[in-house]
Amino acid sequence: MVIQFDYMITPERMGLEPTINLSDKLEKLSENPLFWFLKKDVVKDSPFWSLLTHRLHEAQDSVNSHYVFYSNQHDDGSEEEHERQSIIKKLGLLIETRGGKEGKLNEDAILIENLGDGRAVFAVFDGASSQAPIKALEEHGVSGAFYVSHLAAFGFSTSEEYKELCDKEDVSPREFILTLNSWLYDQMNKIDGVNYDDVLTIPGMAATIVIVDFNKQSYSIGSVADTVGIDHSTSGGWEIITDNLNERFDEETMNLVKEIARRKGISIREAAGYPEVKDQLAASFRKKINTPDGCGILNGMPDLEHSGLIEEHFFNSLSGLHQLVLCSDGALTPFSSDSEISEFLLKIKKFKEKHWGDDSMMGEVKDLLDSDPDFALFERLKHADDATLLVIEFSSLLGIAFERLALGGSFYRGE
Repeated sequence: MVIQFDYMITPERMGLEPTINLSDKLEKLSENPLFWFLKKDVVKDSPFWSLLTHRLHEAQDSVNSHYVFYSNQHDDGSEEEHERQSIIKKLGLLIETRGGKEGKLNEDAILIENLGDGRAVFAVFDGASSQAPIKALEEHGVSGAFYVSHLAAFGFSTSEEYKELCDKEDVSPREFILTLNSWLYDQMNKIDGVNYDDVLTIPGMAATIVIVDFNKQSYSIGSVADTVGIDHSTSGGWEIITDNLNERFDEETMNLVKEIARRKGISIREAAGYPEVKDQLAASFRKKINTPDGCGILNGMPDLEHSGLIEEHFFNSLSGLHQLVLCSDGALTPFSSDSEISEFLLKIKKFKEKHWGDDSMMGEVKDLLDSDPDFALFERLKHADDATLLVIEFSSLLGIAFERLALGGSFYRGE
């Protein structure tokens, strides 16, 4: 059984005008062999591509959209096959993204693909630029973070390595991540300025992936660094599945920034730009990137194989699963505590209750950050990060489920 991805575009999306400067830039890049993965024949079926190249409102580089996908395979009449087809046909997706800086290419990316017979893979990639400039990309005005995340999102599924994963009976998140990582090593080694003997020259990405096996009615989650995976049961509970392995290093940097702010009597925003902070980031980069006591990052380094750098979780049933929420850490910047994240997730529920509304969850994140220009309320190193949200909806009774859940959903952090 091959799952057919059919994207239903809502009336609000009809007639959207392209974001002229960014879509033109992407079009021009696609003409260069270096950016082969941006060519139309590669990206034509990607829902994320449409988000990158269109906008909802004249003054905003933000788009939210809703999609559903289903299998068009024949139901053989058996109870098991009928139940499987029913679940697949009623699976829905909410995808939303917003670039952190106007006029700059979004460094987040999303992968949604078949992964062999009856399986699908979903991933959120959050690109992280190298500490040193990359000559081949600089001349095109492209960051290493954008390059590596979009290379993975659009290019990996065209590879022989991906096809081999599709042919396997089982694929674990770790196997998927390490296969992608090895493929990235081969690809990034071709880029002038990337040197795998110097970690400061290597861009990478945080990643959270979900593999759903509809034949076995199971799913698994893998994660590297600080992208977020959350599940939402039909009983109303939320659970953050993934750990933020980069958190302690972020705290070290933020503690330095706050110390500079106190010492100089300046705002966190001003302190974040001090040379001491840049030096600390470079030192932290060397210390943490794919080291045994550090933080994993998907960047092609074979060292990602170290134990503990890839997180995995396995779930043997789809029963009781209402939603899976994947997002880059930029989507949660204003929501630091468990209770605040719970409120954010409940807002997703309320947002979807409106059904195809124009509201933007990532727009709300931006509004909160814009209300805090000195970084006093929401401590951070830059005004706004790229923010991406992917909600995978497993409930076949959205309206009823939402009414039943009301605002009473509990929230807890996984052990």
